[in-house]
Amino acid sequence: MKLLGYVFTKNDEKVIGKCLERLSESCDGIIVVEDGSTDGTYDIVRSFPKVIKIFRNPPYEEWKTFRDLKKILKVVTDINPEWIIGVDSDDVLDKRFAEQRDKLLDNKEVGRYHFREITLWGDNKRYRVDKPEWYGRTRDRTPFLIRWGPNVKYFERHFLFPMNFIRWLRKRGFVGIIKRQLKYGTFSKKRNRLEKFLSEVFWPSDYMDYTNVQFIGYEGKEVEIPLVRLHYHFADMSYAWKKHLTYALLSATIQHRTPGEIPNLVSWASNKLEDENIKLEEVEPEWGAL
Repeated sequence: MKLLGYVFTKNDEKVIGKCLERLSESCDGIIVVEDGSTDGTYDIVRSFPKVIKIFRNPPYEEWKTFRDLKKILKVVTDINPEWIIGVDSDDVLDKRFAEQRDKLLDNKEVGRYHFREITLWGDNKRYRVDKPEWYGRTRDRTPFLIRWGPNVKYFERHFLFPMNFIRWLRKRGFVGIIKRQLKYGTFSKKRNRLEKFLSEVFWPSDYMDYTNVQFIGYEGKEVEIPLVRLHYHFADMSYAWKKHLTYALLSATIQHRTPGEIPNLVSWASNKLEDENIKLEEVEPEWGAL
């Protein structure tokens, strides 16, 4: 097998079909982690012939990155493809990739290719050109092609950073316990600063670590290519709002957030949808937006 793809998905019935349709044009097989969806995502996933393996997790549980990656890489190791590609469930690859696939994968000097992110906004005809660090990335949290080999391994990019220890504490409820002992708006400035830090330092979806996984050990150089991945998360604002609010509520449940944090979680769910001074441009026809 020349190219094997993998996708993580949860409650993405509006976009997963687009993702798999385009991925099927270039991949010889696709592995899907279906993370306990409660909508029609699973039925859509299993309707694609190129999907050769589905790992289905129970609903309403934490996204366990390394557990799922171990499952995926066990299948990858058994199949032993030449290349692998990982995408988000709300991403659609550039339609030109299928045409250029063999030329790219046959280049023996390259071990990793990066696509440029295009964030659709409000529909599939326009995309954000402001804030490229968030909406036009070429490296972090973007699809990539990796030359597979026996030495390829992965680790969590943020694992060595001290903040990860605090995230570990939050996941196990210790941060929530600490915060419940603090009296809001009283006592010392130090205590107030600690409250503020514990309230603001974590993303509501910080339990979803799969985008922080970094692969190492592949042979060849890294190359950014003039192909894009179309990010559909904000193409439908009602879909984006629902996803954000779901992340916030799951975070509140799984990570033992205090009742006082709920307004902040709701604000987080909507603040990106209310950006000011947004700059948009028209989607290029050759990208093949669906």
